[in-house]
Amino acid sequence: MAKGDHLYVQRANGLYAHHGIDCGDGTAIHYSGEHWYSSRSVRHTTIEAFARGDEVLVRDYAEFFARLRDTKSLPRRLHVQLAEILRGIDLPVLILAGMRDGVISPESALRAAVNVRRAKAVLFEDEGHMIGEESPERLAREVKLFVDELEGTALPARSAR
Repeated sequence: MAKGDHLYVQRANGLYAHHGIDCGDGTAIHYSGEHWYSSRSVRHTTIEAFARGDEVLVRDYAEFFARLRDTKSLPRRLHVQLAEILRGIDLPVLILAGMRDGVISPESALRAAVNVRRAKAVLFEDEGHMIGEESPERLAREVKLFVDELEGTALPARSAR
């Protein structure tokens, strides 16, 4: 364990977890009371008092975020459930995605666009996750065009010659 680590212990045979932060000196900061029925407060106690005899675990965020990025490991039923939820949306939706986004894949954005009835997807070829910072002018144009299309005031697209 190291200073700043997110600590937790399983309570009541895994029914819930108690969380805290390692202070790096054998102590932890956590939100707790003396007993389950007493009022709660932020406490600074020893790791042993935090654990109350249970095993102290450390949340591994590197592994957690790696799992989020590995879409192949997500169960198929989650994709099916998400698609069902998205198909229930009956509102105009503008989906903006960067082709170089390392957080949300362009494929995920396109799947959302296919499932949302009134969605329009715009892919930004050279941008990543922060489209508003990378291409603010184009972002503004795309949003304005989307709103104009909704209001019926969009100019017809120029034909290619």
